Amino acid sequence: MKSVRMILPLAMLLLAAVAVQAADSPARLSSTDLALDKPPSSVTPPEPDPSVILQGGDTCATATVITSLPYSDSGTTSGYTHDYDEICPYSGSTAPDVAYSFTPASNMNVDITLCVGSTNYDTKLYVYQGSCPGTDVGCNDDQCSVPVSYTSELTNVALTGGQTYYIIVDGYGGGSGNYTLEVSEYEPPPPPPECPPATTLHYQTVFGPNDAWNAFTSAQSSQFDYEVVDLIQPDLWSITDFHWWGLSLLYSGGWSACNPTGLTFDLTFYADAGGQPGAEVCSYTGLTPTFVNTGVFYSIDNLYYWEVTGLSPACQPSGPTWVSVKSYANAADCAFLWMNGSGGTNSALQWTDGAWAGTGFSMSMCVTGTIVPVELQSFDIE
Repeated sequence: MKSVRMILPLAMLLLAAVAVQAADSPARLSSTDLALDKPPSSVTPPEPDPSVILQGGDTCATATVITSLPYSDSGTTSGYTHDYDEICPYSGSTAPDVAYSFTPASNMNVDITLCVGSTNYDTKLYVYQGSCPGTDVGCNDDQCSVPVSYTSELTNVALTGGQTYYIIVDGYGGGSGNYTLEVSEYEPPPPPPECPPATTLHYQTVFGPNDAWNAFTSAQSSQFDYEVVDLIQPDLWSITDFHWWGLSLLYSGGWSACNPTGLTFDLTFYADAGGQPGAEVCSYTGLTPTFVNTGVFYSIDNLYYWEVTGLSPACQPSGPTWVSVKSYANAADCAFLWMNGSGGTNSALQWTDGAWAGTGFSMSMCVTGTIVPVELQSFDIE
């Protein structure tokens, strides 16, 4: 009997070159969309206002001292002076900035975010070690779309005990405004649920929020109709369960978070026909899978893990097979975006404008079930 060939998580592959779609396209959302779609700044920085009550210090010499973590402070950069700038990836900022300092007692890793509270402008955030300007140990311009677009966050920044670090709250171009700064000790995000190891036949591990992730729309909504398929290689399989990862988002000229409760899915397996889906092998319609909010955040919302178990009858494809999972809109018009994964053949396709188009990626999934015993397999014998 052949042994089960489980596809294990691999080191991150070099990504194939693909056409980048804008962040306002409903076909796809990626880790680079915010930066790639960002318009030039035309904001003129305000003149310094001596009557402004200082929250963060105007320079590193007068930086507000953070004495312990977790730390939170709200203030404004309007009325301050422009003292510093770092490229991440945009240069030429003339925005006013404010400074905070922190000296950890021992080595530690921290999260620093402006993606909370009263932040209301296009921010930039960076950290110097020892002096200003100095060694840049972290810089971010656009990480979040909340509370407003183009807000900044740094995660898992390594700090050395006894060294003084300066956190600079800055702006893109000449932008300024209100901010909320939070600094806390880094806690690794919870890992997404894993496939059951004893019954896993095929596994493509999900990309994390700090990877070059891509999420492809596989959904029918009131505004669009997309389908994503990925290629698997069944080897005497009897598939009883299917598990996958992705986002649940609402499209209204741009993406926003959407509660996935009430989403229904179709799960379809197609025979390969010259490198694209052919005849249906198995189809399961109107599925209401169980789902878990993993708590792992991707730019707009958390990653979800869905699964359907006890498929009946079990699907027993043979040879190269395309698998599709597609959502149908609930009352909130949510749409499913399938997160990419590593460990596959980077052969996933998306049905767009009446044709299959290559994505250059694999989709995250695990297929579970059993090996079909040889004596139960059918053979065409004349």
